[in-house]
Amino acid sequence: MNLFDYYKNGWSEFGNFSGRMSRKAYWNYFLAELIVAFCVGFTDGFFFFDGTLTTIYGLAILIPQLSASVRRAHDSGRSGGWVIIPVVRFFIMLAEGGKKNKYGKKPKF
Repeated sequence: MNLFDYYKNGWSEFGNFSGRMSRKAYWNYFLAELIVAFCVGFTDGFFFFDGTLTTIYGLAILIPQLSASVRRAHDSGRSGGWVIIPVVRFFIMLAEGGKKNKYGKKPKF
C-alpha cells in the first residue's frame, strides 16, 4: 500500500469507532492527512480565501481522525475514551499493538 491508500482507507472507515488500526496504518494515514492539510492551507493562503478552505477541511477531517485514533487505541488494548487527553493520546498512538484483544484480531496492515 502506498501513503494515500492509507489515507483513502481512513476516509472509507469514516465514523467507524469499532475494531483496530495498526500503528503503521495510523501513522501513514496521519502523514497523508498532514500533506493534504498543508496543500489545502497553501491553496487557501495563495488565493486569499482567509482561512475558509482550511477551516472547512479541518472540520471535515475531525470525525475520520477521531475514529482512526479510537481504533488505534483499541489496537493497543485501551479504551477509545483515552484519546481525548492529548498527552495520553500521543503515547497510545506510539504503543505497539497486541496479537489479539477484546477489540478483535490483529489488523492485516
